[in-house]
Amino acid sequence: MEIESQKIEKENVDNWTINPAYEIVPERGVVRLVKYKKEFSDDVMVLRDGVPFILKNSGRPLKANEVMRERADLALDKDGNLLPQGEFQMRYMEWLGAFVYPEGTELALEPVPEVSAYVSECQDTFSESTGWIEIGFDPKLNEEWEPSKKFDTEGRDRDEVERDAKSDMNTKIMEALVSKLSPEQAAELITEAVGVEIPVVGETVAEPVNVATHVPKPAKELLTAPCGKPCKGKAGLSAHTRFCKHELCGGDSENSHRVDESA
Repeated sequence: MEIESQKIEKENVDNWTINPAYEIVPERGVVRLVKYKKEFSDDVMVLRDGVPFILKNSGRPLKANEVMRERADLALDKDGNLLPQGEFQMRYMEWLGAFVYPEGTELALEPVPEVSAYVSECQDTFSESTGWIEIGFDPKLNEEWEPSKKFDTEGRDRDEVERDAKSDMNTKIMEALVSKLSPEQAAELITEAVGVEIPVVGETVAEPVNVATHVPKPAKELLTAPCGKPCKGKAGLSAHTRFCKHELCGGDSENSHRVDESA
């Protein structure tokens, strides 16, 4: 006994065969509307607002001759431009009218696809599904997919995260060291580390330097202070002699033992 779907399929084919307004696409069991039929050369791109339409999955432009023939007829003009949604909708509803449907079907209630999604789809040939996938989709069935880059919630890749973590750690280490030193010792430490003389105002270092982001300068020449302490370059020697309590550096000889203990 012939079931309804078989009957409908036969009626469709019979109608399309005798009606010159239709051209059958046998591999998909659908028709083209001859009045909108068009062909494209290999170099024609699908354009949206004058700009090549880019496929989301592959990131490449979509060519007009890649679009399924019956869909290109309905959704593109002769130059490959996407039609406005309203114009496409009228053609789409006209195309639906070429089919025979079960009794009670109301075409006016049928959903109309978005035009750019409509042209970018093709039938799924990678699985047993009868659904649709994006043109150019490559599932890499025999490979485990791995993203070329991984990003955190702030949009940073692995290298940026590692650099930021190293910078934060260096900053914390420097802050911990400086917090345990007197202002004079902190100024001397920072001066020797970055080669920039840091003035001391009252009980604090006037202009702290972010060592983590400072670009290191070439190694300074080691100079020996009068008290015998090695210093990095002229800046280091100047800073040392300014704050050194040793009498040989012009300091208070009564406090010289404190310098020896910290050296």
